[in-house]
Amino acid sequence: MFIFTSNPRGFVRLWRLSDSLSHDVVRSFDACLVAEFMSPFGARIMCLDASFEEEVLVCGDLRGNLVLFPLSKRILLDCSILFIEKTPSTYFKGAHGISTVCSISLVRLTTGLVEVCSTGGDGCICYLEYNRDQPTVEFVGMRHIKELSLVQSVSAHYSLDDSENISYTIGFSSTDFLIWNLLSETKVLQVKCGGWRRPHSYYLGQTPEICSGFAYVKDEIIYVHRYWVPDGENKIFLRNLHLQFHGKEIHSLCFIPEDVQCATPKISWVATGCEDGTVRLTRYNHGTSNWAMSNLLGEHVGGSAVRSLCFVSKLHSAEAKVVEGTNGTGGTINSLENCEIPCLLISVGAKRVLTSWLLRKRQKIEGDTSVDGLVNEYGSHKSSPVDMPSMSFKWLSSDMPVKSVRTKKKTQNSGNLPSPSDVVSSSDSVSASMEMELMQHGDAHDNDWRYLAVTAFLVNFANSRFTVCFVVVACSDATLMLRALVLPYRYWFDIASLAPLSSPVLALQHAVAPLCQLYQGKMMTKNIYIIISGSTDGSIAFWDVTKSIETFMQRVSSLHLEKSIDFQKRPRTGRGSQGGRWWKSVDAALNAKEKPTESMALKDNIFSSDKADVDELPEAMVLKGENKSSEHIEITSSKFGESFEDSCERSKLGHIGKEGDTISKLGNPEHTIQYDSNQSYSIKFLYQNKAVAAHSSAVKGVWTDGIWIFSTGLDQRVRCWNIQEHGNLAEHCHFITSVPEPEALDVTACGGNCYQVVVAGRGMQMIEFSLNDCTAP
Repeated sequence: MFIFTSNPRGFVRLWRLSDSLSHDVVRSFDACLVAEFMSPFGARIMCLDASFEEEVLVCGDLRGNLVLFPLSKRILLDCSILFIEKTPSTYFKGAHGISTVCSISLVRLTTGLVEVCSTGGDGCICYLEYNRDQPTVEFVGMRHIKELSLVQSVSAHYSLDDSENISYTIGFSSTDFLIWNLLSETKVLQVKCGGWRRPHSYYLGQTPEICSGFAYVKDEIIYVHRYWVPDGENKIFLRNLHLQFHGKEIHSLCFIPEDVQCATPKISWVATGCEDGTVRLTRYNHGTSNWAMSNLLGEHVGGSAVRSLCFVSKLHSAEAKVVEGTNGTGGTINSLENCEIPCLLISVGAKRVLTSWLLRKRQKIEGDTSVDGLVNEYGSHKSSPVDMPSMSFKWLSSDMPVKSVRTKKKTQNSGNLPSPSDVVSSSDSVSASMEMELMQHGDAHDNDWRYLAVTAFLVNFANSRFTVCFVVVACSDATLMLRALVLPYRYWFDIASLAPLSSPVLALQHAVAPLCQLYQGKMMTKNIYIIISGSTDGSIAFWDVTKSIETFMQRVSSLHLEKSIDFQKRPRTGRGSQGGRWWKSVDAALNAKEKPTESMALKDNIFSSDKADVDELPEAMVLKGENKSSEHIEITSSKFGESFEDSCERSKLGHIGKEGDTISKLGNPEHTIQYDSNQSYSIKFLYQNKAVAAHSSAVKGVWTDGIWIFSTGLDQRVRCWNIQEHGNLAEHCHFITSVPEPEALDVTACGGNCYQVVVAGRGMQMIEFSLNDCTAP
């Protein structure tokens, strides 16, 4: 038997208890000190947990820090070892800000990988991953329980009549004791007790709604609150009539593609972003008439509204590929088949908040349970039973700009080089002049700019140690910014500012197409990257960002980012949790206090010292007056032809406006864009079709695969259009949706000319279309 003890100075001692040889009636033990663990923070250790299989000890202290120590099996099994001093293998500073860590639990994910779940006095449940081989600890998720000021612990249970894993959190809200259902987000029990500082104890049965107890001490009197229904009696308690979902209107949604799902083909997952600042994952089982479950994925900083979502899972090569030699012999073609492709979900919204999540394929070990013997829930990334397929994302990165007025003043007064997150567009741009004007007038309030749209794509070199996710965001101040997230290092860089438009951009898409070039007698092909934007004035702009991407990839490939990697990153919350400490230090100088030399060298290599401002890229082509407002753009790509000369990638473009018109374009007249001195490519618009008053009200969403077009509008109709010869649109069928004020639409093909259409607004509805007999159940 082993026991841990701690003292106020951050020391933890491990004792071995063995039976005494005495034959007394009262059993006694001999205590032997085995090891001593010393925290580098010097704060009292409030809670701890250990894993014998993964040989790790995790401690949480009074100041919100998590400290991890190696716990070798040799120490526990070898009785000849008398005393060993242990130093931390790693730590995470400020996991709960400056608030006390209340509880810690460990769950083994795979061999060498452990999940750490901690709760604290900041009202947060934090999830981290510890890699024993590195060794590193990485922040992967957080859930902020707004109803609780202190979270005491988390407990997972099975419900009585289904196999869903329901978790409950126990904590305090001011002077009240609370039991909170994390799945339904409802209150189970509330007792006025005077707060967590009073001596107290609690117990949860198999079903806390009908089996729970709480006791506390006040004025030397023990008060007991007990609610316990015996097994023989009827167990009737309040249940939710429907699953928990968003509380406000949904602005954006997207399907998670089937090829990246960790589930059976008969299950669909939909990601939604809402005005309440939350992003949720909702599961739908094919052939059913209701949603199966909805998990809270995360929340934007400060609860800022989510305006747009995009899912990224396709990886593009940054290298030129050899197509064929001059003698006709085939050349080698570089591929990324052996590369591990990260799948990202990116959300943007108010306060210029950008959050990214990484899809993770979690493998739960058979027979592995939590410390209380129950299946453990991973917050929004819950582990389900074998017959309940689940999907798991982990928090990757959050980014938002520092306050513009303070940043400008600080930049002018200091001579330091700007960090990647602080780099802004040149002063002659519209956005910069607008900010300068606000500074001169002494703007008392922060700019309420928000991101309105986002698109992203992944680029990588073959056999490279890193992958770059290029993200283009459209802001409400009519500016576009090309940014880069370097994975797995989580570094953000501002790459280029797209020339400011006259009106804000509401829709963004990208197109990646091959460009053929003759180089040293070999036919080479490389990717070109085109950004397409739709503005509120109806104009559609095309941006060529190929050179900016190539330049950045060449510069970052020569750096050793792993030397300056910092895993001490966590999302920022509103109260208590001082995630803002890390945020300010990173935005200031990439942890310049700890690694000033490496930080400055990193910035000097990425950005030239004589040009601190980001390059401004002009638009390659602008189509004016296509509609009064281009609210949505949809692109589909396909390849035609057998030989390389005939194998070109053609993009079909459709966009919509507020007048209820649906416009389909396939590209005429021809517009030529110069790529470099030797090569150019063209964008050709073949024909245009306009379905007047297609929805008799504003059109809010459109999707196309080049053959069919699905659209929805404020008339609450989902219409299916067929693209006929010469681009003419013919309505095939329509369906009246029960979602008021639809805001977004997405479609996925199920095979056999069947489609799943999901519409969201003030609610969400799934529609299954079978275009063979035109039915929409």
